[in-house]
Amino acid sequence: METVTVKQALDCEAPDTASPVVAESGNLAMKYYQPGRVITRCNQFDYYFTTRANICMDWIQEQHVGCILNKRGGCCGQKRPGIFTYANASDVRRWTNGGGR
Repeated sequence: METVTVKQALDCEAPDTASPVVAESGNLAMKYYQPGRVITRCNQFDYYFTTRANICMDWIQEQHVGCILNKRGGCCGQKRPGIFTYANASDVRRWTNGGGR
């Protein structure tokens, strides 16, 4: 899978495709399907998805990406898949800059 660096995303050098964004630390940007703070746990490690610019995102360690992608949820007791996805370059840029380009 092709990835994009944070520098490429912030400098608008990356296409706004579904390519995951990877930080220098190796963490991947992932987002939650709805705005609002979400706390989720993978392998005894808590991730705090916070909302900025209407995007709920956090940086996830590579070994926990599969665990996050397999999470199910939804409102009213639903248990549907796909509530967490990779954040693309546009998502990271907007989240990091607080809504600005």
